[in-house]
Amino acid sequence: MFGKRFETPKAIFVVGGPGAGKGTQCGKLKENLHFHHYSTGDLLRAEVATGSDLGQEIKKIQDEGGLVSSDLLVDILRVNMEHKQGVFLLDGFPRNQENVDAWNAKMNGVCNLEFLLNYDVDPVIMEDRMLERAKTSGRSDDNPETIKKRLATFSDLTKPIIAYFEGKNQCVTIDADGDVETVYNRTLEKVNKLILDFQNAIPKVIFLCGGPGSGKGTQCDLIKEKYPVIHQNTGELLRAEVAKGEKLGKQIKKI
Repeated sequence: MFGKRFETPKAIFVVGGPGAGKGTQCGKLKENLHFHHYSTGDLLRAEVATGSDLGQEIKKIQDEGGLVSSDLLVDILRVNMEHKQGVFLLDGFPRNQENVDAWNAKMNGVCNLEFLLNYDVDPVIMEDRMLERAKTSGRSDDNPETIKKRLATFSDLTKPIIAYFEGKNQCVTIDADGDVETVYNRTLEKVNKLILDFQNAIPKVIFLCGGPGSGKGTQCDLIKEKYPVIHQNTGELLRAEVAKGEKLGKQIKKI
């Protein structure tokens, strides 16, 4: 996988007000550093879609207009994180102190928390971003009234959590006012120690062999989904080099 540094899974809580851009930044970290990225909202919807007992329990709560309990939310995270390695970005978690308490009670020994990553931006900017998004998103909660309520909820419930982790010296705050690349570069600068540890870990290689049609490519894709590994297909690498039309590619094409 990526050496001893990551034998114990590690979590980064990622918070920020609606429109702060935390989901976009998580996506870039996942793509470039092969971190796992979990949005609690997406996980709940996915569990409901499976029709499992747990999914039916969640659906019943939502249909009755209730909020999924912190214990249930952490159970969902645990189910998705078990038997996996690497770094987990928990997008939009925690939202309140109950979430933190449930995590501490249920995830001890399962996954170590590194820090809370806080994307900080002026509420006026967040509101403007969401109103702009509302023009094309089609989301029912992208309307002025609901946006103001979401901002107020973030201020009332999540900001105290940020202060809590600041007091524990486990909060990394990113200025999220700027374009996507600028904010991403700020993120890399702030979390450079973890990233350097990740990049400098001794790499491990697994050779996968099998006859044509044996399914090795399919299995590689499944392994890649579950673990933070990089999948290299030698045939694809050769074809990509040929497509460049450079000296090495021409040599490969001739062979």
